[in-house]
Amino acid sequence: MLLVIFVLVLEFIILRVLPIAIYGFDPAIMIVKQAEQQAARKADIDEFIQSFKLDKPLFPDQFISYFVKILAFDFGISFRTRTPVAEEILERIPNTVILLGTSLIISIVLGFILGTYAATNKGKRSDQALVLIGMMSYAIPSYILGILLLMGLAYMPKILWGITLFPLGGSTVVLKEINIAGISFNMFNPEYLWYMTLPLLALVIASFGAWAYYVRQLVMVELGQEYIVTARAIGLKSRYIMRSYVFRNVSAPFTTAVALNIPFILSGAIIIETIFSWHGLGRYIYDSVVNYDYPAIQAVLYIVAVITAISLFIADIIIYKLDPRVKS
Repeated sequence: MLLVIFVLVLEFIILRVLPIAIYGFDPAIMIVKQAEQQAARKADIDEFIQSFKLDKPLFPDQFISYFVKILAFDFGISFRTRTPVAEEILERIPNTVILLGTSLIISIVLGFILGTYAATNKGKRSDQALVLIGMMSYAIPSYILGILLLMGLAYMPKILWGITLFPLGGSTVVLKEINIAGISFNMFNPEYLWYMTLPLLALVIASFGAWAYYVRQLVMVELGQEYIVTARAIGLKSRYIMRSYVFRNVSAPFTTAVALNIPFILSGAIIIETIFSWHGLGRYIYDSVVNYDYPAIQAVLYIVAVITAISLFIADIIIYKLDPRVKS
């Protein structure tokens, strides 16, 4: 709870207080003036100002109104689109969760398998190759990979051969309505995977190496412990040692790392979603920042803070169940 409160206070200061303190003007008032220049109705402008209490002092009026409403998940109206922020977020959440959630799961599974294999084959060529691949994966930014994939697998084939291997950007609906014998129902849209392939590849390639290297280091530390040497000396099989001792002891830091990455599923991959015009929260955050739509920015940051607190709490419970050293 303290984490959420701290984030709420900090984002209000950064988004609402600092622009006035540093630049001497309120961006929200500037947006209203722009609307007035575009011949917006004065009644609409007055209603907009009153709904956000922009005519009131920052402290305590605007701060209390902001704090109470956002705690109740009342995110208000978007400055940019004049539609409820909650509706816009709910519209984009499925795309972001599917893309980021899938990439996280694939990266974790792939990284765990490769990292464990590298640790158990330390010093061999396979280990050296995996370390090199992992470092390259970690070093190359996802947006560079995104641009390269977009150019090599979408743009160039279309220009050179007139073949559309992958779309240049955008997204489609997750579920599509079909009609069979007069009965309509929704089913998964296979075309969705076609649109998702390139951004998913960019995210996985850019992240699995870090997971592999992290798991490799965790496993190598455990394999060097004295209890492992003792277990091998008494004749325990390697699989049993890995399953009953090594994996159990690395579960705590590994679970914590996974928990810390879960909130990023909702925050979205801002650059990747922007490059591929993916209709998700990442692109939404980018558009909101560019247009200084702070009701939208505040809402997403608040949701990420809540998810972070929940995921860390769940991680603590899982670690307590998995790691016997925590119970003692």
